Amino acid sequence: MTRAAVAVILPVRDQAELLLAGLPAFVGQAGAFGAEVVVVDDASSDGVADRAAAAGARVLRRAQAGGPYVARNEGWRSCAADILVFSDARCRPRPGWLENLVTRVVESGAGIVGGEVVALPGRSRASASFARNQWFSPRRIAGDAYRPFVGTCNMAVRRPVLETLGGFVEVRSGGDTDLCWRAQEQHVSEIGIADDAVVEWIPREGLRATLGQFRRYGSARRWLDVRHATPEVGRDVPSALRSVVRAVKDAPAVRRRDGQQSWSEVALDQLCNVAWWAGYRQAVRTEPSAPSGPG
Repeated sequence: MTRAAVAVILPVRDQAELLLAGLPAFVGQAGAFGAEVVVVDDASSDGVADRAAAAGARVLRRAQAGGPYVARNEGWRSCAADILVFSDARCRPRPGWLENLVTRVVESGAGIVGGEVVALPGRSRASASFARNQWFSPRRIAGDAYRPFVGTCNMAVRRPVLETLGGFVEVRSGGDTDLCWRAQEQHVSEIGIADDAVVEWIPREGLRATLGQFRRYGSARRWLDVRHATPEVGRDVPSALRSVVRAVKDAPAVRRRDGQQSWSEVALDQLCNVAWWAGYRQAVRTEPSAPSGPG
């Protein structure tokens, strides 16, 4: 395989310990591949920029926080690389990750490729929900009812795709889904998957943080539905109460099917679903306009 110029983009804000735990693996794989690692510090206050530079990354320092997709856009635009690889501070690349991901891009001809994401169990029951369900696995999320998409925690994009689409829409959540959908709607790129390009993902600890994450995802899905006029728009949004009742009813049946999963685990998984729908429903009530930006 002829090697293309590659850059790995890592946005970060006040996550020095998380980033530094995985950064040596990113820098090591990039160095062996002839690539660079670009850390975009989104106005952190914990000294992460200096520590990332000392670990071998090229660091861009933002004076004002703009969010992860602002940072990702600034990162890829600062590079001359042909293939831009995106991950984040919570990720740990397994051996061969970068080589396998870029090989899939080159050999498949796809403009956007997602690698496998393995959520680790964490220390709390809430974080363990990710390990049970593997919410971020590309084989799971690529089966979306509207169009396939992959996440920016393990995504490679050809530069012409980003330039044609104008980069990511600069939002808190959902910019990766939007990029993938626009690429397909505008016939710019199909979506590929690299099963052997694996990163491990460190979940948030604690119930409040986990449910807040799902609520943001639900809210993001609403603006995605509006922006892309997906078949999801206008569907009945179940109330949180009905979801809780369903969780209670479903738990015994799930427990009988899978003796390894307790009632509390089933209820927690359903609670994550409730949080997602709560975010979606709140966005329906407020009906914010779809984010302006690329596309």
